[in-house]
Formats: sequence, C-alpha cells, structure tokens
Amino acid sequence: GSRDTNVALAGDFGTVKLGKFSPAAATGFHGLSGSASTAIGSLYGLVSTGTDEASGARFGATTTKSFERNDNNIQYTSPAVSGLTLNANYGSSAKDTSATMDKAKTTQTGLSVAYAAGPLMVAAGINSKKVDAEGAATTSGAKIDGNLNWIGASYDLGAAKLFATNVARKDKTSAAITGVQTTNSDVNVTSMGVSAPMGAYTFAASFYTGKNKASA
Repeated sequence: GSRDTNVALAGDFGTVKLGKFSPAAATGFHGLSGSASTAIGSLYGLVSTGTDEASGARFGATTTKSFERNDNNIQYTSPAVSGLTLNANYGSSAKDTSATMDKAKTTQTGLSVAYAAGPLMVAAGINSKKVDAEGAATTSGAKIDGNLNWIGASYDLGAAKLFATNVARKDKTSAAITGVQTTNSDVNVTSMGVSAPMGAYTFAASFYTGKNKASA
C-alpha cells in the first residue's frame, strides 16, 4: 500500500535497506524537534507535502511532494564509529499513465550524519528531489526541484531533555515551454523544545518560528 514496504540486510558492515520507506536523511530531525506527528508545534509538514491535519497548509505549496516513502529506494546506514553514524539513500521511479500526459520521473538523494556521545546528540542532513513531469501534453511539462536541509541537537540533563532544530526547504518549478521559474516554497524554520519525565508521565513543550519567502 502507501506505507512502508521494504527488506533489509544487516551485518558488521552496516545495514542496506531496499523498497519503500522514509529515508533517515530526510526524517532524522523528527526526534530533535518535539513532536514528529501532525500535532500543533510539529515540523512534520516540511518533510511531507507541506500540510497537516492540525493546522492546514502552514508551510505553503511543496511541488516535489513528500520526501517520505517513495518507491525504489536504497539506503545504507553505517555502523557507529566513535559515536558517528552515516546514512545515504538514493531512489528513482517513473510513472506513465498516458501516451501524451502524466509521465513523470522522480529521483531523490539524501545524506545525513549523526553524532551521539553521552547526553549529547547532534545530526544534520541534506536532501534533493527532482521530478521531470510531462504535464497535460508532451510539450507542456515542467522540471521540479526540491531541497530539504536540516541540523538539530538534543541534550539530556536528566531531569529534562532540551531540543533545537533548524530546517530549510525550497521547491522550484521550471516550465518546459517558457522556462519561467516559480519558487513554490522557500521555508526556513527554527524549533526549540523541552521534555521532562515525571513518574509515569512525560511533559513536553516546543515552539517554532520561521519565514516562507515563496514567490507563489
């Protein structure tokens, strides 16, 4: 279906995963930015389609759609070496539902690195997604480019855990005939948060601030 479908091989060399899944390079900031779900205060919309159930299109249009769960992905995760873990992924898929329209080829790449030592966790990722879309006819397509870059950190004080994340996403569309380029989203968001366990409960709070400099 539309959720994860994959197979993996793990050993001393690391882990290789094939299929449909959410690449670590794209979603690695989830654990460093408070809620990773669609709850208010989440940055989840930046990696998906730009919308969420809780607050609608808070991040604007994302023409390259989701960086999650695309077909034909391959991902390599290295073993941890001196606290460092590397993730790299590549995916390519094509769709063609008509001889004259809707043909599209999607290519996605990502790279992330994470460092963990005691109470400290620091990670960063860069991602690129390109869609060559045919459109309504063979001469009216578009080239669509998306970039998702992030850096985040957390520190466990024992009584509480602190989080901080910065995420940037940019989506551009270039018309095949005119060459006119539109910036559909140009978002830069910083999030900070804290969580504190108290007995059987964990209390958490977070906020984010940022701008969207899109031209459309």
